[in-house]
Amino acid sequence: MTTGQKLNVRIEEGGLLVLLPDPIQPFADSAYSQEQVFEMLPESNLMLLDWLNSGRPARGENWTLSSFRSRNDVYEVHSPTSTAPSRRLVLRDTLILNSECAKTMYPHECFATLIIRGPLFKKFSEDLVEKFKSEEKVRRPMRMMRRDNTEIKKKKERATWTAGMVRDGVCVVKVAGEKSEIVKNLLNELLVVEEIEKIVGREALRSLL
Repeated sequence: MTTGQKLNVRIEEGGLLVLLPDPIQPFADSAYSQEQVFEMLPESNLMLLDWLNSGRPARGENWTLSSFRSRNDVYEVHSPTSTAPSRRLVLRDTLILNSECAKTMYPHECFATLIIRGPLFKKFSEDLVEKFKSEEKVRRPMRMMRRDNTEIKKKKERATWTAGMVRDGVCVVKVAGEKSEIVKNLLNELLVVEEIEKIVGREALRSLL
């Protein structure tokens, strides 16, 4: 039996929706499906985080789910008096997993998709893409010292991520990490900043703190 949810939201002109939930945690043999539809008027704003981890590691669960499906549709809509199409698909982002996914997911235990659109986030989105482009892609190991003062090198743990503008001002960020905490740390670094706190308030970012 599949557990599911459907969410349909219309964001009016000048409106703002911030949806930054905790990650989905699929337990062993679970089947889950969600569909989220966002209808945005041209001057509305959206920040959406959709992420999941591999299960409950303390119980030995690592991508032991039966099935998982998540789809996010973003539409641009216009008032009846507008000459533009009344409803136009801007973005469809879908993730489908099954019981065989563990082999392809390893060694990652957490994946996240961040979708940002709207005039309030225009500059932030552009800066986010530039940050990704300018970031050092090959990370050098951290230098550490043993008690006997001999040097050792330790790989710095950091999530892998990409950011880009895909269509009609939509910024999409994809993040993957070997641990959920690593993904959360990167999302915290990207989003828990003064510019975003001024727009959405710190309380809206509590899942990343």
